[in-house]
Amino acid sequence: MIKVNLKALDFTPHAIQRAKERFKMLNEADIINMCKSIIRAGTYIGEITCDKGNRSHLFASGKKGIILSQDLTTVITVIEYKRGHIPDLDKKNPLHDKLVKLYQSEIRRLTKLENTLYKKIKETKLYNDIELANLNLKLYKTRSIKVKKEIEQRMAEIKIEFEEQELVMKQIESDKRIIAKSMACLT
Repeated sequence: MIKVNLKALDFTPHAIQRAKERFKMLNEADIINMCKSIIRAGTYIGEITCDKGNRSHLFASGKKGIILSQDLTTVITVIEYKRGHIPDLDKKNPLHDKLVKLYQSEIRRLTKLENTLYKKIKETKLYNDIELANLNLKLYKTRSIKVKKEIEQRMAEIKIEFEEQELVMKQIESDKRIIAKSMACLT
């Protein structure tokens, strides 16, 4: 279980502004108390990646979500989850528990896949940097136009392969974000 120090919790101006817009709260003390109660009573959904690529933690309760920074010290934003595609399920409904278990298992699967791919991308980037440095040196030393074209082609291939891996990673992060939002709707 994730432990958050509620007494030392900071709030970004963005989080305060979004809470005022989304929940029609004007008093900052009420916003801070609401956020702390969501973190205290809510469920920890998981670690997600936002659209900009920043990693953060999601807590949710009653279709309200709190996104905390990676170090769990700052509230980044406050979200209200609306789901038109899924009917509201009472927590006593047997489908509710099945959906929660399904979402939890899917988040675990995607987290494992994300971590594995992250390590692979990091290793690939290191090897690619070495190969690109060698190719740049070879490109600098050679005088042959044919060899220069081959080297430039290989450098372009390396960059394309790396970009493809990053696209796969972004797709996994997007899928995980969608499932986390759906799971937050069930709290």
